[in-house]
Amino acid sequence: MTREIRITPSILNSDFDHLDQEIAKIAGVSDLIHLDVMDNIFVPNFTFDFESASAIIKGCPIGVDAHLMVSNVDEIGPRYAESPNLTKSQCNILTCNCYQPLRRQNN
Repeated sequence: MTREIRITPSILNSDFDHLDQEIAKIAGVSDLIHLDVMDNIFVPNFTFDFESASAIIKGCPIGVDAHLMVSNVDEIGPRYAESPNLTKSQCNILTCNCYQPLRRQNN
């Protein structure tokens, strides 16, 4: 079995006033950028809301792993998965912390 190792550094510790420069520093040596999104309910929010995250993803020169640490995944998850901005701008992975049942949809 062959494993592929991918480098996906978080921008959580970046200088948010110069985020584009911080991302540029790591983009050349990374596969994806890891973007933490918090809602101030599931965990305290000291990162990005949907609008800020969308702008970061849209302008990111490489793909993005959006990590949703939110209380209502059923409501917030589809906003990321189905957003035209995110789809067009390389949101490659959507990771969620789930501590409640997800609603089941019949497709």
